[in-house]
Amino acid sequence: MYFSRLVFHSIHDPEVHKLFKLIAPSAVIPDYKKLSNSILNCEVVKIKGSLKAAVKGHYATLQADGWKDISKTHLVAFIITANC
Repeated sequence: MYFSRLVFHSIHDPEVHKLFKLIAPSAVIPDYKKLSNSILNCEVVKIKGSLKAAVKGHYATLQADGWKDISKTHLVAFIITANC
């Protein structure tokens, strides 16, 4: 099982449910499929929009790195520094 799938599947762990009930008792815990698809994609869109607005008109430095994990899946990471 890939690590990322393991993380999303942990939403079904009883200890995770206890933690959510302690922190936010009225919270609805989504299924891992919804969490890893529609919810995550929606958050990515929000973050991209706020980042674009924050760096617009500023000089920026972009760094990228790529590698393969233990399962030979390609991973790419980006870091952008702009406006301090």
